[in-house]
Amino acid sequence: MAGGKAVMSTPQKHPRGIYTLFFTEMWERMSYYGMRALLVLFMVDQMRGGMGLRDEQAAAIYGLYTALVYVA
Repeated sequence: MAGGKAVMSTPQKHPRGIYTLFFTEMWERMSYYGMRALLVLFMVDQMRGGMGLRDEQAAAIYGLYTALVYVA
């Protein structure tokens, strides 16, 4: 530029899609951590329709599930 200064403007607002992204991520995290909280309880419960697994089996499946989520 000949003798002029380059002026960069900064956006004043977030893009419209950021709100959709935020709420999608929020509900995805809520469902993931809710699933983790209830997974072992469901696997060991025998009386109310659960799988009735032993604690060791449930812990192994839970560990595998958590590891695969972080790998993927």
